[in-house]
Formats: sequence, structure tokens, C-alpha cells
Amino acid sequence: MATQTEISGTITRVYHAGSTWSSGRLRDDQHGQEFSFSGNLFAQVNQRVTLQGVFDQHPKFGRQFKVSGVAPLQTMDAQGIAAYLEKCPEIKHIGPVKARRLAHNFAADWDTALDTRTSEMAAVAGVQESVIMAIRHHWRTEQHTIATRSWLAGLGLTFHQIEKLIEALGNGAKAIIQVDPYVLLGHVPDFGFSRLDHVARQTGASKTLPSRIRAGIIHTVREALDQGHTCTMSRELIHEANLLLAMDELDSKATIERELYELVTRGALVSYTPEEWAVDLIALPVMLAEEKFLAAFLRYTDESEAYLEYADEVADLNEDQMAAWSMVRKSAVSIITGGAGTGKSYLIAHLANSGAEHGQKVLLCAPTGKAAKRLEELEAGPAATIHRMLGFDGKDWAMNADNPLDADLLIVDEVSMMDTSLACRLFSAVDQARTRVVLVGDHNQLPPVGAGNVLRDALAQKMCPSTELTQVMRQAGTLKRNSIELLSGRVAPDTEKGVWYRVANLATTNDVAAWLDEAFRTNAWARLGWTDTQGQFHPFDALRDVQVLTPTHVGPIGTVALNVMLQRIFQAARGVIVEPPVGKRRPSILPGDKVIQTKNDYKTGLMNGASGICVDDSGKELTFEFDGVWHAFKHGSDEVKRLQLAYAMTAHKAQGSEYPCVVVVCHKAHSFMLHRNWLYTAVTRARKCAIVLGDGWGIKNAAEKVESAKRRTFLSTGL
Repeated sequence: MATQTEISGTITRVYHAGSTWSSGRLRDDQHGQEFSFSGNLFAQVNQRVTLQGVFDQHPKFGRQFKVSGVAPLQTMDAQGIAAYLEKCPEIKHIGPVKARRLAHNFAADWDTALDTRTSEMAAVAGVQESVIMAIRHHWRTEQHTIATRSWLAGLGLTFHQIEKLIEALGNGAKAIIQVDPYVLLGHVPDFGFSRLDHVARQTGASKTLPSRIRAGIIHTVREALDQGHTCTMSRELIHEANLLLAMDELDSKATIERELYELVTRGALVSYTPEEWAVDLIALPVMLAEEKFLAAFLRYTDESEAYLEYADEVADLNEDQMAAWSMVRKSAVSIITGGAGTGKSYLIAHLANSGAEHGQKVLLCAPTGKAAKRLEELEAGPAATIHRMLGFDGKDWAMNADNPLDADLLIVDEVSMMDTSLACRLFSAVDQARTRVVLVGDHNQLPPVGAGNVLRDALAQKMCPSTELTQVMRQAGTLKRNSIELLSGRVAPDTEKGVWYRVANLATTNDVAAWLDEAFRTNAWARLGWTDTQGQFHPFDALRDVQVLTPTHVGPIGTVALNVMLQRIFQAARGVIVEPPVGKRRPSILPGDKVIQTKNDYKTGLMNGASGICVDDSGKELTFEFDGVWHAFKHGSDEVKRLQLAYAMTAHKAQGSEYPCVVVVCHKAHSFMLHRNWLYTAVTRARKCAIVLGDGWGIKNAAEKVESAKRRTFLSTGL
């Protein structure tokens, strides 16, 4: 077996240089001999390095050094040492001030000082000598990467970002960034273009560097994705990228257009011109591929009528539901849509139960855990989230085209929430030769949080058979009927005590905040509630039953401000005084707080949108209860960082969930955010009682305003 060794020298020739693999020639410092090398590094001519690896006999190129790692030979300045000492979590008892003292006094001869001057270093820093000894041990253990880490820390990266960068690019990270800092884009989590541009300025990169322009273009495309668009128009893309890049050149747009053409030529972006359109649509290649797949899937036809044999079982369905039933039995893919109270849930249960009774393998799923749980409450059979049904573990999907779902009938609820990528992932696991797919959703609700608009696009382009349920069921009740009335642009007045309220006399945002303050401080919710079939009254629990919804995060009645206010009220009731957070810091989560999960976590099983209660703080851990399941997380852990206060949330975040009582903040201060689909989505989150809260103009305008902004998608072009 070849012996692992280290060789220091200078790179004299480079055959290939990539971010994770290079090959070339190295002159050995000790013997002056040259030899070939290849492996895990980023190589530059005249670069001095220490290569780690083994000599190997390549069948084509002969004897060469196979590189497994590289330790750059570089001096470390005081700034880099101080930044590393401060940020490294493995180095204890050294804060910013002590780190700067050590770096200022000992950086010029750091390695020697660690070996021979530990007591002096301890005295300068004001710590025990054992702390310096621990630093020395860490330094010796990690010395092959510390120089690179220190340099990166000096650029302002967090330790977590540095770790991710080293993992992605190895010890050649410094050399790669010095040549082209924009290679960082996409490698470091939470490191967007603006921050990357700041790092690039520190390395002296030019504003007109081609890689900078290309990074800016791709960033602009991704920004459109974050806004829900799967593609963007080329003219708009060039304009937005020009504002972002700010190159201060008269022909900057022409330069951007040339680099855009280069990106398309390379395949980093795609250009698509719909028929009869006079504009090019630009997107990431994956988005065009996914929407092409969706278009083909939705248009798939199969004329067999597998459900004809029990068509006589539908006597208790109304005319719309009968039409939907007939459509489903004749169609490989079909859509059932309709507003609140029109019988979608009843029809789902009927389809699922009838299918199962006749030997069909039926699967039910929805985008969120709350929506899947509501499916199960229909007694239509077990239901799951799409992610769980597909066996997603946070990295891999168990069900796919090679291992399709075992189903004769697949019913997907809350399809309005399903974005392009999730729909593509689900449908790719469907064997259309066997499985009939029924998509159920309310097209009047908000589009999904992610990019795309699958339900609305499929309906608008008539991609598959669809039936809209329009008849509000007799037993739907006041809440459902008033919700449907919103779709005609009208907000009903107080129509039934304890069910529907319109509070339209709050002229200012202070008035809205004061109303909420008083209602929660005096626990007005104890006087509201619902009566069961035995006549027993159940008052609303202010914490678990009442949910405040507001259009935005910012402003005096946005989620941030309202959560701070409501946390203070709920904690005061427990005898805890909460100081307001300083600056932009998030409020601390305390026992008794209502929280919401903000990202899918497959390790804990908590999905984005899951709500729970903090029940205990042991000093080391916070304990939370989510739907009867308890979870304990360490303070400051990633699990805790994924949780936010949830006394108030946006309607988008609440989509797919229901609450006994919903308070909808609808005020003219948010007029730019308010429209009919938003208000309709918000009030339909209520199961027993809805309170529309604001001023007359804001409420009226929200009901009357039809959303004008449409999402740009390939599906909407009739792909």
C-alpha cells in the first residue's frame, strides 16, 4: 500500500484547474525535482503549496502524485487570526477583545509564540494558561486548514459558512476566491449576491468581471423564482440585472445581454419563445424541464372507464358532484375545484371510499401536515403529506419513476398550494398506465409559496378535464356562505353571533393594535366559542384556538410587531415580564409561547407550517409540544432557529391549516398587499368563527380588488 506523504513546492504548470480537481506539475522544494500531480485542489502557476497524498502509477500518464489534500503555505495577518479566534466555536473563553489583544501582540510570530510564550499570551489576554494551551492543541490539530479558515473569517464569513465552503472547495478556497470570488454563489448557504459582492470588493474584483455579471444575471433569475415566477422576460431581466450590478457604463445593458447569451449558450440558463409571443422567456433549465413534464402529464389521456361498474352509487351527489364523478371515472388526470362549502371534501370521501370498496388501491395526500390530517378526518382513509408519501428523508426520494406509487387512484387535496417542483416530484412517481389522478383544490385561494401556479395554469389552459363545484351546500353554514360571498366582492356584516364579525371602525394602525391588545389582555375569547350537538358551549382558548392573520411581516400591525405585543400579553398573564427585543434581533422563545416551524425538518418530523407550544425551559433545552408529540431542542440549535413566534402569521403561512377562530387584520395601511384572493384565503382558515378587523375602506378595497399581478410561468403560455 502506498505511503501517505507531504511534499512542499511550487506549481510550475497547470493542465487543468477546477474548483475541486486540478492537474499539473510541481517542483519539489527539497530536491528541486518536478513531477506530475492531480487531485483535490485548485491549482495556479507559481502557487506555493504543500500537497498531501501518495505517489501512484497512472496507466496513461505514468508516475504522478495523487493529491488528497493541500495545505497552503501562507502567512496569517492579525485580522485573520483575531477573526478565527473569535468565531471558532471550539475555542473557548476568547471573545472579540481578547482575540484582538492576542492577534495584535503575537501575530508576527504566532507559531513560535504558541510553542514558547504561552504564559505571556495568557497574561496579555487575561485568561488562564490552560486556555492558551487549548488554543495551541487546536492549532496543531487543524493547522492544515486554519490558514484558509482564518483568511475566510477575515472576509466576514461565519464559522458555519466557512465550514460549508471548505467542504465544497477544500483548502483551495482562498486561491479560488482570489481568482474568482463569484464561485462562492451557490456554495455557501445564506450567502447571496449582495454579500458576495461585498467580499469581492475586499479582494479587489472589478465590477465588470464577466463572472460577476453572470452571477448577477443568475441571481436576478433566482430572485424571480423567490417571487413565484418560474421564468422571467429577457428585457425585464436585463433591466433588473443592470440595476443590481450598477456598472456605471453607458453600454452596461449591452454587456449584460452578451453575458446572458453566453449563459444560454453554456446551458446555465434557457431561453424559450412561446408561439405568437414577441418576447423571450429566460429561466433555469430545471424549471423549463419541470413544466414541460407537467404539461405532458396533465394532458395524458386514457379512455378506459374503470369506474363505470359502480356508477349507480352516486345518488346522493348534487348535479356538480355528479359531473365530477363522471369526469373522474373517464379521465387519467382530472381536477375538481370550487369555493368553500361546495362539497369538495364530501366528494373526496365518496371517491376514496367507493374506490376502496371495489378493490381499488387508494392513496390520499396533501402538501402540508395540517391538510393531510383534515383529509383523514373525512374518514376517507389514511392520508399523508406529499413528502412523506414519497419517502423523502431530507435528501433522497424513495418513490420515483423507477419505483412508482402503488395506487389505482391518487387523490391530492389543497392543490392550490402545490408549486411546480413539488408537483413534478409527485407526478414523476405516478405510473399513468395504472394510476388515475384526481387533483382537488380551491382556485380562489392564494398561489403556492414556491414558484409556479400549477392549479390555475392547468385550469386556464384546459390541460385536463375539470369540474367546478359552484353550489354551496345547505349545511355549509354562515361562515362558508359569507366566505363565498367575498368572491363577489362583498364583505357581509355581523350575520350570526359567534360566527362572523366585521369590525370596520379602526381608522389607524394604532387603533387595530389597541383592539387586539384589549381583546387578548381581557381574554375576550372566553365569551366566544361554539356549541356542540348536545348543547354544551365550548369557549375559545386564546392560545390554542385563536389565530391572528395579517398580510405582511413589517409595520406596526405586521407579524413581527404583533408577535412582540402578543407575547408580552400572554407572558404577563403567566407572571413573566418580557423586554422588547433590541434592534432587529428575534424575540426569545419562552415557555407558554405559540410557535411555528419555518422549514421542513425530516430529522425531527416537523414540517414547514407545523404549529406548537413551548412547554418548558430547562436552561439547556427548550421543550415543545406539536400535536401531542414532544420535542426537546438545545438553546441556539438549528432546530430552535427554525421556530418563530406564531401568535400572528401571514395568510400564506397559514394556508392549508384551519383554526377554530381567525382574526383577519385588513387595514388600508396594507392596501398594496390586500386583494380578494388574500382576504378569501384568510377567512377560509376559520373553522368556527371569523373576525375581519380594520377600517371600512381597507376591508371594502380588499374584497373588490381582483389581483392583477400574474405569475410568469411556462405552463401559462400553453406549453
